[in-house]
Amino acid sequence: AEITCDLLEKYNVPFEQIYNYEPYVKRKSCSLIERTISPYGERSVGLCRGGRYIDITKMPTVPWLDDQKETLDIFLKMREALIRELNENPEESPCKDCMILYDTVCPAEYRIDDYVMATAPKPICNFKCSYCYADYFGDINIHEDNRKKGEFDKRVEFAHEMERRGIIHPSFTTLHFSDGEICVDPKRDGLYELADEYNNSWIYSNASIFSEEIADLMKKKKASIHVAIDSGTPETFKVI
Repeated sequence: AEITCDLLEKYNVPFEQIYNYEPYVKRKSCSLIERTISPYGERSVGLCRGGRYIDITKMPTVPWLDDQKETLDIFLKMREALIRELNENPEESPCKDCMILYDTVCPAEYRIDDYVMATAPKPICNFKCSYCYADYFGDINIHEDNRKKGEFDKRVEFAHEMERRGIIHPSFTTLHFSDGEICVDPKRDGLYELADEYNNSWIYSNASIFSEEIADLMKKKKASIHVAIDSGTPETFKVI
């Protein structure tokens, strides 16, 4: 994008002469705003992972509606408003003073490299690790027999709606399954099916439960598993 910018503006090369030309914009932004999306369970959709500290950062999110077309429309308008405020009125922006902001040249069209999908409507986990920012997740009474087969999952339907609009695609988007333990997510069947459609998924797990589905995805080289190997305490470390 920077080279394209130089060719057009410094050397007056017509864009028709640039192979694989892609319209660009100059603005203050960050990699999260430009290339990611971070839904929080089936509660809300945001851009910045800092949005989970919503009372501290004031990062905007939009509610997850039953109609995923409407959810995506509202999200895209929210993103546009965030970018506009950041560049026109930065003192009022929730991104004010963020350390990862920079002046950049980026593609004019929104393409998501990383779709971060928190597990469960309110992320659940069968561990309660000491370092976890969301210490209310832990519930040792959750077991892997809580499966809800075939139930509507906003996270998956939202992904399909973004696919239809060319925002995500199996060839360039990596799925991230984090916040909570996917092996006890009641709607995990739909997540596994979605992962099977993509070329690359990162699954974050405490590895306390063996999943045939995850093992199969790994054998197909469609997923890699990222284990919290210390597992929070000396006792759980020994078990892992």
